[in-house]
Amino acid sequence: MQLFDAATVARFRRIRRSLLIVTVLLAVAAPGVFILGAVGARSGWFGLPIGFDWMALRVAPALGLISAALAILSLLAALIMSPRGGAVLALIAILLGAGVFGGVITWRASLLKSPPVHDVSTDWTTPILFSPKLMLARGADSNPIETNPVVMNAAFSGALAGQLVAVVNARTCPAATPVILTTSVTQAYLVAKSAVMAQHLKIVTDDPGNGVLEATATSPGFGFKDDLALLVRPAGAGARIDMRATSRVGLTDYGRNCRLVTDLRKRMVG
Repeated sequence: MQLFDAATVARFRRIRRSLLIVTVLLAVAAPGVFILGAVGARSGWFGLPIGFDWMALRVAPALGLISAALAILSLLAALIMSPRGGAVLALIAILLGAGVFGGVITWRASLLKSPPVHDVSTDWTTPILFSPKLMLARGADSNPIETNPVVMNAAFSGALAGQLVAVVNARTCPAATPVILTTSVTQAYLVAKSAVMAQHLKIVTDDPGNGVLEATATSPGFGFKDDLALLVRPAGAGARIDMRATSRVGLTDYGRNCRLVTDLRKRMVG
């Protein structure tokens, strides 16, 4: 006994086909928006607030969740009534949409575990200040370079709000300490420069006479820019290298500057 007449079955199939088309488009759009956000932010087509905060962290996972939910409906519809060819596409859409949603949400959660700081220094008693040339490159809208910064934004920082960045650094980035070498200042400067070049940073200031080396790191993907200043000076019979790395934008650097200083330190001490 047939439950529905031919016209109803044909209408149901048209709806199912339209639902599957929308589902597949949304499933493809989810990773597409994420990739576009990264490429656009890195290329300067739009700012990080659009490419990273909005497109990557909000729109892409939302599209992934919606497409996964619609894909489940499409799969059920394909299983209820023949032809069932749409079931494969629905399964692919479920995997793609759920993968983007779950991946971004997991990634976002891991980012939020980072300390709410964007400034790392190996010496907060006399922190390095950036040269006018580097400050000009940073731009007026970048994070300020302060001598005694504190953790800002209570809503994001929680219990750490109002604490000195120096205190948070000591707790969360133990490798942020001066590098002491038993070489001349000249040789120590070359060691520091070699480490910076090995990290593929763009050198901004190269002043061996004053022991000042400045460079900019650009993160893969979204192109976050972090500025680095190194100061090489005598220390007893050897030399001391201090570093300061600061993000241009954002309340947190998601641990990038700590990793940068840590990696550079490892390269210098060998």
